[in-house]
Amino acid sequence: MGFLGQAFDIDGLLGIVAQYAGAFALCAYESTTSGALRAFVHASSNPEQAPWYVAVCQRGLKVDIQETCSGAEVHHRLKHFYGALRVVCSPANWQWPVHGLEGAKRLELFVSSFCQACDPKMQQKNLLEFAFDPEKVRAVAASDPTIGPVLPPAHSGQYHGDFHPVLGIRSLELNVSGEAVFARQRNLEKALFLELRVGRPVNEGAWVQCMLWCGERTSHDDHRGLAETGQPDVDLRLRLPSGCASISLARVFHGSLLYRALTTHGTVRVLLAFATCTSM
Repeated sequence: MGFLGQAFDIDGLLGIVAQYAGAFALCAYESTTSGALRAFVHASSNPEQAPWYVAVCQRGLKVDIQETCSGAEVHHRLKHFYGALRVVCSPANWQWPVHGLEGAKRLELFVSSFCQACDPKMQQKNLLEFAFDPEKVRAVAASDPTIGPVLPPAHSGQYHGDFHPVLGIRSLELNVSGEAVFARQRNLEKALFLELRVGRPVNEGAWVQCMLWCGERTSHDDHRGLAETGQPDVDLRLRLPSGCASISLARVFHGSLLYRALTTHGTVRVLLAFATCTSM
């Protein structure tokens, strides 16, 4: 049997392996013979049938591949992307859309940079996307707490899970609030802040590692802001004191990318990790 026939025979098994056997089996299968590797590359000439595309989808990530690439490049980049993203936890009830292979590379770099910044005690790293109602954010942004009543914060959707058992963090949401602050001239001015809320007060002091980014809309129907930049809007470590349930992540300046994202499509993406202060 010639190479092409062998490749097609192996191709028939790759989809089954990718769907049911997982990444370790894919790696083992790929390394068995040179013919197996050639079959992976051959199958990847159609990106949506690439074995690592199936594995990435099983992981909860949906890469919308729009670039024209060889089967070898699709195979290599999707395999590398899967390897980078296996260190983070993400919601299991929906697929995270990724805009092209360039979007996959950008997310891969964000995750790598975030993991390097995390302390080894921050074992669970969470990849989350928070959605606001832009109209409610615009209402908070339009209010002026220096001369009138303060509007309630605009709330994102909530996530529920076991984000840190020791600290008792079992829900996460973001808020946008308007506050009156003193300027340098000691005059009051209004300011917008993006805050993280962890559900209930933590039972001891905690460190919060956070990376947050967003994007511009690519069309009127783009409700996520898929045109991302290569730089995060927030990249820091903050201390959440014992007995507190929220912490300010950033001041949202009028006209900034973060401001435009919150007031147009309302979506921001976040990497989060937690550790007790006593463990670090």
